[in-house]
Amino acid sequence: MTANSSFRQQSIRQAKWKQRSAKCRTAAAASVITKEVPHMEWSGDSFKPCSPKPLPSLQISAEILHRSHTQFGISQPPASVSNPVKLSAFADSCCQTCTAGEEFLNQLKYPSNSLITTSHRIVGITDDSLGVMGAVMVKFYFNGRTSRQMVYISNNVEGLFLSQKALQDLDILSENFPHSCNVARSCACTLDDSDNCNCPARNPTPERPAEIPFPPTAENVGKLENWFLQTFESSAFNTCEEQPLQEMSGTPVNIRFKEDAKPHAVHTAIPVAHYWKKKVKRDLDRDVKLGIIEPVPQGSISQHCSRMVVTAKKDGSPRRVVDMQKVNQATLREVHHTPSPFNLVSTVPAKTKKTILDAWNGYHSLPINPEHKDATTFITEWGRYRYCRAPMGLHTSGDAYTRRFDDITCNTERKVRCSDDTLLWDESTESAFWHTFDYIKL
Repeated sequence: MTANSSFRQQSIRQAKWKQRSAKCRTAAAASVITKEVPHMEWSGDSFKPCSPKPLPSLQISAEILHRSHTQFGISQPPASVSNPVKLSAFADSCCQTCTAGEEFLNQLKYPSNSLITTSHRIVGITDDSLGVMGAVMVKFYFNGRTSRQMVYISNNVEGLFLSQKALQDLDILSENFPHSCNVARSCACTLDDSDNCNCPARNPTPERPAEIPFPPTAENVGKLENWFLQTFESSAFNTCEEQPLQEMSGTPVNIRFKEDAKPHAVHTAIPVAHYWKKKVKRDLDRDVKLGIIEPVPQGSISQHCSRMVVTAKKDGSPRRVVDMQKVNQATLREVHHTPSPFNLVSTVPAKTKKTILDAWNGYHSLPINPEHKDATTFITEWGRYRYCRAPMGLHTSGDAYTRRFDDITCNTERKVRCSDDTLLWDESTESAFWHTFDYIKL
């Protein structure tokens, strides 16, 4: 046997030994993990067995949009209901379309033979077809929000599953999902059905930190945004509706009447639609708590009194406004020029870091001279109210607000502002961080 052949045989023996060793290690590892384990979730320092949480559900109202069905040649079945029906739905952020079983049709008393024929095919996570029978056009209602959706009916589905788009329309899911939310978080008291408020008390803004909390890289922009939301949670980003709004600095708004102006007061309220009454009254109570309006004291005579008008927003929820045309005709306007949005953004340099901010209840942070509040009196089904802060619809509110905002921010560099919207620009992420902090604190 030559030296070379001996070396080859030794190499072969070593290779076979390594293969046997690898098989033994694999078998040993397999013997460790062959035991079946239940579902586990991280708890403090390790994974621990627990049951998965059920798919979240909520109570909503739904109605068939019969008018939308007519364009497909389908008339309203005689037995179907015409008013919204309360039912339970699953909030599934992974659903691309709204899907329901036949029980959904039974709840709305809509016959399956009147479904819209569709070519759309829905495939489940196991790559199996759901067997779509047809579709219906439905309008959903939840906490004053609405969503119009095409709901696919399947005989392989139990319950109603709301799609990601429907959840976003109903303000259940953030418009930025799955990315981090870039707006101030809503507190519990902003929900229509919440009677409890766990919001922090309104506090002064915090002091400037000694250093930036995270390295100023593109990957950390989301972390920096969340840091702002948490740091200013009890001050600038405190959207609690149970506490009075802070007042804007500067001279209170004065409402000056023309010399020949004559008092104008109405004595009857415009009725509010019955399905809006609860929401409208709740909004009035909310504005009283915020310090925006106040009930007119008993025995007070209103020389000037306007009407509250309630109209529908695009999503079907009520918009409450006050018709102040007569007040505007009888008063002088505080004039202040604001450049157009186009001219403002035209001054912003290209290829810079932008930060945008929007004031919450901006006009309502501007107080009215207490001697002039009676001019803003308006009548509702629930009595008379008057504004303590600058109201929408009063022609001097916008000019007064933007003048005071301009005076406050006049020394801020690299900034454009239109009414209560602000855009800041900077050359770097770190510069944008400090610029934004100083502006919010201001």
